[in-house]
Amino acid sequence: MIHPTATPTSAATQEPVTGGIGVIGDSNSVAYQDWERSGPYSRSWVEMSNELRGADFGQYLSYWYNRSSYWNKSRNMTGQAGALEGYIQNGEIDIVLIWIGNVDADPICDVYQDQSQIDFIQDEMTSYPPQAVNQLISTGMPANKIYYVLHHYIGYQSPYHYTTDESYRDGYQEPCVNQAQYSDFIDDINAELTGVLAPLGVNLIDAHSVFSALDNYKTAPGQYEIDGHAFSLSRCDLPNCLFVADGNFNTVLQGIAFNEWFAGPLGFAPFTDAEIAAIAGME
Repeated sequence: MIHPTATPTSAATQEPVTGGIGVIGDSNSVAYQDWERSGPYSRSWVEMSNELRGADFGQYLSYWYNRSSYWNKSRNMTGQAGALEGYIQNGEIDIVLIWIGNVDADPICDVYQDQSQIDFIQDEMTSYPPQAVNQLISTGMPANKIYYVLHHYIGYQSPYHYTTDESYRDGYQEPCVNQAQYSDFIDDINAELTGVLAPLGVNLIDAHSVFSALDNYKTAPGQYEIDGHAFSLSRCDLPNCLFVADGNFNTVLQGIAFNEWFAGPLGFAPFTDAEIAAIAGME
């Protein structure tokens, strides 16, 4: 499995978080059902952790402490951090989880970019994150309570970039035609983010770990099984697709991502395969 060039710090398991959970992110972290996007059983990790573990995101899963929104990019991070300031100052938020940036890099996957455009995207993806993190810290959020998911080789439009099975990829309509430049760019971004965020004391999470975990469910190239239910490396709004139609993680992959990235920092028990399959509408 491919990993970032820079080795991120690990997120150690903490005592269970009982207070509010702040979220900075894009459409992978919105409450799918609140936005009436994807299928009736499509859930984000936010919805799943709220329903299955009682995670507190405020009075409304897609507003109060969860500032994620569709098509948000790295440049939106400072605004999202600003929206959390009052809650942090009031002592309502115990931890902040950050997962954002796929939308920024997506154009590189589809079209070869000249150096000026690469420089522009790289500046956006590396200048705003430390600004947002410093906003949170200056407001009173301890740096060791901020968890940042680094970037992976999977694009918003092409939810199969990580696979090395070229013949299987041929069946998709939107391959990552600029894979070499895209992958090199993600490596550079992760290295630079590690260099600017790690000194601040922020916990960095290896995003590629979700795909290593996904391999444990593989039964054949592009085919998987969880709790006796089959699902595939495909895009649709049905429970058995790994990604929803618009390219975001579908429920099963959201559950695996939560287990790999956020269960430990939150001190929550990981979702069981049976829980994931049930909430995904497979039972």
